Amino acid sequence: MFYSLVLIPMAIIPRTVGISGNTGMFVCIGCGILYFIASFIFYKNNDHKSAKRVMFSSFIYLPTVLLALLFDKM
Repeated sequence: MFYSLVLIPMAIIPRTVGISGNTGMFVCIGCGILYFIASFIFYKNNDHKSAKRVMFSSFIYLPTVLLALLFDKM
């Protein structure tokens, strides 16, 4: 859970450095929050279904964040 929680403030760094704009930052923060929620549910339940949810959340998180940063830069 700690690593997924760290993703939320890390989403602000591309905006402060100038790599992306506000839209990319908000998409990254939203994706980080959803990933943290999935990992928190897994922490609470500790079952196979929650583990699969975290796995698929990670599969969706990375391409979504990268596409948000790409399209926000264009």
